[in-house]
Amino acid sequence: MAQNKINYSIWISDPEDAEAIAHADLRALYGYWQDKRAGRLAPTRADIDPLDFPGILPNIFLLKVLRRKDSPELDFQASLMGTRLVQHMGRDDTGKGFAEIFRGAPAVTMKVFYDRVAQTGEVCYSQLDASWMDKKYLFYERLLLPLSDDGVTVNRLIGCSLFHR
Repeated sequence: MAQNKINYSIWISDPEDAEAIAHADLRALYGYWQDKRAGRLAPTRADIDPLDFPGILPNIFLLKVLRRKDSPELDFQASLMGTRLVQHMGRDDTGKGFAEIFRGAPAVTMKVFYDRVAQTGEVCYSQLDASWMDKKYLFYERLLLPLSDDGVTVNRLIGCSLFHR
């Protein structure tokens, strides 16, 4: 995989598009999210029970979407980082903002994807290298899903990253 580049990403707007998700566990998480969504923009945080997907729980992360009244720019704060993510990253980023978690040139491109999920409620599936962690020998599949407590505004993102060598 190419160094310092996002290799492949798709926007999933229709459940049939989920067939493009390579890993069965990520397809299952998307199906779970779709069921909990129940025709709304996105499910609420309360709709999601992590015990419903114990096999990938160590790979799950939750981010709060931080919106400022005086700026259209979004920020994100990690409220949960799964234990396998902490292991791969070599640190626990719970409580940290986006710029503290993601570093270097790839972070700028990655932020575009997080922003779009938060602004539009679209789902994003990506296959990425881990060069932003200085681990060029790793790549991972990531699924980013919106959550919305009011059915109008995305206020959290739930994601899952599955690492491969």
